[in-house]
Amino acid sequence: MYPFTVLALGLALLVGDGAAAGFSIALGKGDKKQANKNVGNGLVILFCLALGLCAIGFICQTQILGLFGGNPAEAECYGYATDYFKIICADIPFYMIGQGLNGSIRADGSPKFAMACTLAGAITNLIFDPVLIFGFNMGVKGAAIATIMGQILTFAMSVIYLSKAKNFTIGKEVIKLDGKTSASIVSVGMASLIVQLSIVIIIAVNNNLLTKYGYDTFASTGEAFGAVVLLDEATASLDVENETLIQTALSRLIADKTVLVIAHRMRTVAGADKIVVLSDGTVAEEGSPKELAEKNGVYANMVKLQAENQSWKLE
Repeated sequence: MYPFTVLALGLALLVGDGAAAGFSIALGKGDKKQANKNVGNGLVILFCLALGLCAIGFICQTQILGLFGGNPAEAECYGYATDYFKIICADIPFYMIGQGLNGSIRADGSPKFAMACTLAGAITNLIFDPVLIFGFNMGVKGAAIATIMGQILTFAMSVIYLSKAKNFTIGKEVIKLDGKTSASIVSVGMASLIVQLSIVIIIAVNNNLLTKYGYDTFASTGEAFGAVVLLDEATASLDVENETLIQTALSRLIADKTVLVIAHRMRTVAGADKIVVLSDGTVAEEGSPKELAEKNGVYANMVKLQAENQSWKLE
């Protein structure tokens, strides 16, 4: 079930990140109409994708569970997966819209509210998980219901924000799909979808290997290749204070692991052993942070510019 929700998240980020980027660019140009259109079109696309994925989930339930390693021969485990899937699948529209709107809320200048939406959902899930699983003896179904309770709360808070947004308004004129705007949203957000799809593929392959060959064989494969962690713009949307907290936590989690980091913020890779700088689709330079700083090239210039940006003040 988890890979299916990751796919849902990928589609939500495809639209959410694309719409938020388009909104920010249009707002920066002073084009309020286009800014509104990006958010409005994004919301419509998000709604359509959410309903479509929800329908596919119900219609193709058996095939999806099988694709991700579900085995009907293991009756008890497969029964749990089926129960969980049905409940979570019904929640897909709430989950996708809640996650997709998060980007536009942050781009509208309300990152704290965006964080509050996510935290409120997570805390609700944490509280009701033990209550429903053990208190009401609902087992897996209780876990699923607790999850959707949290996600519906995130959805509700995000939708309520639409009527109180600082820099955009949702009306009939902006929810009418525009080909150019929609294409731009999908194009910009495609990278976010690809990242999530890679996770789906990895989980699907791992689950099927585990089902076919057993835990021992699967575990030995992991030991042979070691742990590799990919972080793609992990702190891109955070302010400096929260970025520092996340970086500190990540440093503990990724200890003794091979880590590949994709980032535009130089602070994110300041502690890397080796940095590869890409420019215009090619490798511009590579080396340790110290070596690149001494070269006074692309990397050194980016570090300098970002340091200057942090000192900007509005008079």
